[in-house]
Amino acid sequence: MIEGISQLSKYLIECVKASLDGRIAPPPPDGLDTEAFFAACEKHSLTPLVWASLYAAGLEPEASARFAAAQRRELMRSAMQDAAFGRIAAKLEERGVLYMPLKGFYTRFLYPEPSMRVMSDIDILIRPGDSSAAKEIMESLGFACIRYMTGDDDKYKKPGLLIEFHRGLDTDGLKDPSHYADPWKLSESVSGMCRRMTPTEAYLYTAAHAKKHFMHHGAGLRTLIDIYLSMKKEPIDRELAHALAREMGMDRFLCTAERLALAAFEDAELTDGEKEVFRFMLESGVLGSDEHYEAAKLLRAGGEGRVNKAKYFLRLIFPPFEAMAKRDPVLKKAPYLLPFIHVRRWAQLVFSRRDRVERGLDRFEHTDVEDANRLKSIYRTAGIDE
Repeated sequence: MIEGISQLSKYLIECVKASLDGRIAPPPPDGLDTEAFFAACEKHSLTPLVWASLYAAGLEPEASARFAAAQRRELMRSAMQDAAFGRIAAKLEERGVLYMPLKGFYTRFLYPEPSMRVMSDIDILIRPGDSSAAKEIMESLGFACIRYMTGDDDKYKKPGLLIEFHRGLDTDGLKDPSHYADPWKLSESVSGMCRRMTPTEAYLYTAAHAKKHFMHHGAGLRTLIDIYLSMKKEPIDRELAHALAREMGMDRFLCTAERLALAAFEDAELTDGEKEVFRFMLESGVLGSDEHYEAAKLLRAGGEGRVNKAKYFLRLIFPPFEAMAKRDPVLKKAPYLLPFIHVRRWAQLVFSRRDRVERGLDRFEHTDVEDANRLKSIYRTAGIDE
């Protein structure tokens, strides 16, 4: 067991290991705060996985009821997602639209039960020219379009369901993203128009996506479980994976993630720096945290690993061009409009979004330089600065 983590975190990992092994979890330790334990499971999106081994371990009735209700919720969501994907896939096949589900859609089948791997949404890759066909399909199925052609993906929503159609793979955080220029070359046929990434490529993309989350908000235990199960259950060419990771500038991150996964679930040894990275991931949860997000922005504002709070404040007022272009894609074609877009943004903030201004100023006031310096050290150990 990894040293220097709380009793609650140790028990969480023990429950995960028991579920992955098909065992009943050991009884809860004396004095366990079951509310805080449940909150930690939810934070890492691990409640159904943990409950698989914990249900017979002797929790008090109130805590058991809370876990059981959360499991029913996730089972219902999983069933809704599967049914929705089946309808969407049938329509895509009818229209001859090439499609490839991404990330958790296939990783979940490495878990003892697919529903144990929570998915907040379904990510589907399509070719850029098929966006309009996908929009027609989704609206014909009763989904509301909440974003279309204003970024790298389009979003469609129904109560309890979120579907994202991507026109390309996310390469944020990679020094050389050219490997993902044609993602279809990295895939294999499933049936009809459906493709999936090869096991080695899916493994690499899991790591690439984790690195993006890690450097912005943080990444949690579920990332390590995905990596661990892929290493143990998929026919991955590890030598090729690391060679490609080196080309992309993320081999150190992949190596660190593998060591952390083995330490968590097989008791491998870690350095002191790696233990601090692991504690950071425990703090982050599946979606990261606002504190880590602000510390990361403060660190990036200084440039070249320096922490500069004045520059951080300046970036709050004048976000960098890349961030502005994501909000207003017109800037990609007409960058000279940037000053006018800034003025429009300020007007919106002052007259209709003053609560956001207040939250931003509050975050600035409470973002600690020490947090950014700690993050700098964690990045160095994890390989974010590779």
